[in-house]
Amino acid sequence: MRAIAAETLAPFQRRIRRISDSSTLEHVAAIFDGDARSLLDFAERPQAYDDVGRTIDWGRRRMRRWSRSKYEKIIHRMIAREPVRIGRKRYRVDRMSGWYQVEFREVGTKRRRTFNLDELVQLSDGKNLSSAASRKRKAARKRRA
Repeated sequence: MRAIAAETLAPFQRRIRRISDSSTLEHVAAIFDGDARSLLDFAERPQAYDDVGRTIDWGRRRMRRWSRSKYEKIIHRMIAREPVRIGRKRYRVDRMSGWYQVEFREVGTKRRRTFNLDELVQLSDGKNLSSAASRKRKAARKRRA
């Protein structure tokens, strides 16, 4: 399984490196090579780890039953590199830093600012975090109505 995972990782390494830090990518590669431990290697782990994928009907595509979590929405926006507005400032995603932090560059000044995923979710709850794409969708809906 690790060999298959390592083969799958290889074509995507450059893209992953662009959005993550080097130590994260090195750790993932080490897990796939068997040189580092993953959560699956520990005897004490959630039971769900052993049942992953068993209930999926791999032969049939199905619609998503539940809406995406706030974290999934934020992560999707970061991967898509959508510019965001936080307060009065606009930021572009620069890269991920580890598993939890996102580094941004302010559009006008190019200053770097780091937010963790919890902060981004909280900002999106308060509507202080908006994207150009969501504003365009809202404007298009208004024009159609």
